[in-house]
Amino acid sequence: MLCGVGKRGAYLCVIALAGPCQADLPLMIDDLLTPEESLRFELGVGYANQNRDYYNQDAFALQLGIRYGVLANTELYGKLTGRGSQLRQPLSRPRSSGWQLQGRHLTLGVNHRFSPDTDTPALLGFLDVLAVENIRESGAPKLIHARTWRAGVSTYRRIDPVVLSLTVVYRYAGSRWVGGEKVAPGDLVSLAPSLSFAINDAVSVSGGLDFSYQGQSTEKGSMPTTQTGLTLGVSTVISRRLIAYMVVYTDISGGAGSQVNLQFSYDLME
Repeated sequence: MLCGVGKRGAYLCVIALAGPCQADLPLMIDDLLTPEESLRFELGVGYANQNRDYYNQDAFALQLGIRYGVLANTELYGKLTGRGSQLRQPLSRPRSSGWQLQGRHLTLGVNHRFSPDTDTPALLGFLDVLAVENIRESGAPKLIHARTWRAGVSTYRRIDPVVLSLTVVYRYAGSRWVGGEKVAPGDLVSLAPSLSFAINDAVSVSGGLDFSYQGQSTEKGSMPTTQTGLTLGVSTVISRRLIAYMVVYTDISGGAGSQVNLQFSYDLME
């Protein structure tokens, strides 16, 4: 997901459907991209839960990120994600997997602003790749490289104190070997409208929907799936350099469960 808060504007949260408990880097509204030749650091923690008839799973994630402004309208970013999960199954003898701790992903990407919010709505784009991806849920890591890519565009219009936004994302998932079988997980397309409201200069709230379609995997018994989710967010400016925001995601339809993400963004610029 791409989430952010303007230091004097409403909160912008546009979902690019991610894995459970994945907290993505924010984009700012007033100071949308990292200033040229400047750094921002990100720290995110998240919790996710899935509860189905045949299993219950909890997961926690920690993400460290860095963003660097290479040009006035372009920034590069990287993020490293770790994850811990526990799976419980109601078999004839109830079984718990215990907590499995893993490094998960290294993501590299670029954000670019094509046009600001002036006479026409702002237009932004991004491209990123999972440079290193651990596709094994437990046990020894199984790493693949540059097999999952995402590209998306976001547009927003600020009508103080409201921000209307829309994001479209395409995710390509290349084939990988799983259990001795070559599997193509299926690509994904998502559409996410959002409305944000600035309560005052420091606090804003948001709400949005996420509609997604995932293509059929090559695994046996797979089929295309659709999913609808609801997002709710709140953000606050703690200081001139530090911003905190929390986003809650839950299914309206589908089986991805619920997520709670808390992120902090620290700006090194004065």
